[in-house]
Amino acid sequence: MTWLEVAPNIFSIREKSYRFSQPSVNVYFVLCDNGHGILYDAGYAMKLSFNDFLTNFTRLVQQLKLEGRLRKEVAFHDIVDRIIVSHEHHDHSSGVPLLRRYFPRAIVCASAATAALLKHQSDFVLMQQRGFPMLKEMIKDMLMNFFLRLIRVQPSIKIDHVLKDGEEVAGGEYNFRVLLVTGHSPSQALLHDEQHRMLFTSDLILQDISTWLGPPHSSYRGYMEAMERLAALDLSIMLPAHGKMIMHPRERTMQLIKFRQLREEQIVKTCAEKSQSIGDIAWRTYRERGLGIYMISRGLVNLVADYLVENGRLRAIKAGRKIKYIKT
Repeated sequence: MTWLEVAPNIFSIREKSYRFSQPSVNVYFVLCDNGHGILYDAGYAMKLSFNDFLTNFTRLVQQLKLEGRLRKEVAFHDIVDRIIVSHEHHDHSSGVPLLRRYFPRAIVCASAATAALLKHQSDFVLMQQRGFPMLKEMIKDMLMNFFLRLIRVQPSIKIDHVLKDGEEVAGGEYNFRVLLVTGHSPSQALLHDEQHRMLFTSDLILQDISTWLGPPHSSYRGYMEAMERLAALDLSIMLPAHGKMIMHPRERTMQLIKFRQLREEQIVKTCAEKSQSIGDIAWRTYRERGLGIYMISRGLVNLVADYLVENGRLRAIKAGRKIKYIKT
């Protein structure tokens, strides 16, 4: 069985990617008392992945009807009446057009920033990194383009309803409030139920790894502000988009905040004795984790270095064609 009832009438359906380096994703279904339900995230558009999801979701619906939790007369195409897209990355949004075929009455919801990115995704431009000689620049761009291609969505996905921060979303016995946060993406839509002390965290907080941050749309400052906001919530469970449920939300949130702060200190220390380029900083920080992680990490290092410049802890200086950073 590839679904799990993570809370009463909330089901996590694990959708495999079938592609190297692309993770499985948790698509959540909230069964409401009117015989309809909410899908939180749309998953992949890849044929094998979507077919797996559809097969497992159909079996889940059959099981719910056998148990009497879903009325037998409810037609399959009427079961999903809302699809909430947490953000624009393709493992969360690209499945929307396929879901519309099976649930034509479903209202697709997302933040304004996510809606704009999904509408104009073909305008995606890779932010150029700084400080590599030409050959290394070409290799770096190839690897970064390959990675960023993995998280891109299909163009022109229409959003029917734009979510606002603090907006209420009724979900049967649950009363969710939308939290719009920046960081991993310009405006992720999280769902918080205060009474049940529950939060759908999308990619912002994961159990086993920290979330990816990098160009062109991530914000390190936004990420840290979002983490502080979530740390203040009284939660008993977090439901992430990848991996296992988070059973100790505050501890995990604080662990990730401290991890990022340690990385900040590491970067400042690296730039203490002499100026360093982004490539230099990334190499010293991530070289033990391999070339792939080093290449991907350059975007994060760039964001953190600029954040530290804004906060007065580093100074950016131009050295020929490069920009280097030195401790203030």
